Amino acid sequence: MSAIKKKYVEVGTQAQKSGTIILDEDPVLLSEVVVTAKPQLTREADRYSFKVANTSIVKGNNTWGVLKLTPFLQVNDHTGITLVGKGNPIVYINGRKSKLNGETLQQYLKSMPAENIDKIEIMTTLNSSFRADVSGGAINIVLRKNENEGAKGTLSLTDQQMKDKNSQTGNAFLKLQEEQSGSDSQCVRTALRAPPGI
Repeated sequence: MSAIKKKYVEVGTQAQKSGTIILDEDPVLLSEVVVTAKPQLTREADRYSFKVANTSIVKGNNTWGVLKLTPFLQVNDHTGITLVGKGNPIVYINGRKSKLNGETLQQYLKSMPAENIDKIEIMTTLNSSFRADVSGGAINIVLRKNENEGAKGTLSLTDQQMKDKNSQTGNAFLKLQEEQSGSDSQCVRTALRAPPGI
């Protein structure tokens, strides 16, 4: 793809009348043009839909990071996910309730690449298909495509060294998905926890 690069030639000074401005054509070869869209928030019958596919907020980001930028949500590493004015929402992925919560859900969402997300649906008022005792609303993370069959996981290790003690902790997360049955199982284990002072 080629484009025209314009060269401006300054003629005269500010005190003088401007002379003729000359433009020279200079073809430049572009290797790639990337078009990105802006995230769009739309109102549907029973939910808000935050379309993020092919936007700048998903590039190099993870799902947890995108939730931090999602309207109606307050997300941080200490308090988790809060739906403004409602409390802690139920989290669904492709319409299926996540079996994870708390820190394990946070680690899982941090391991999920944001490029896989199509949109995030925010339901502030739940319809009759949800349990009556749920008051925190719900969010549904809609993925662009189903993840391939197989195992995926993350491993995190933390080492704190203080003046009088050391503390090591670790967490491992493993997700198995069977494409034929459409089912998945999730497993979170503490990989390492050494007592302080070692």
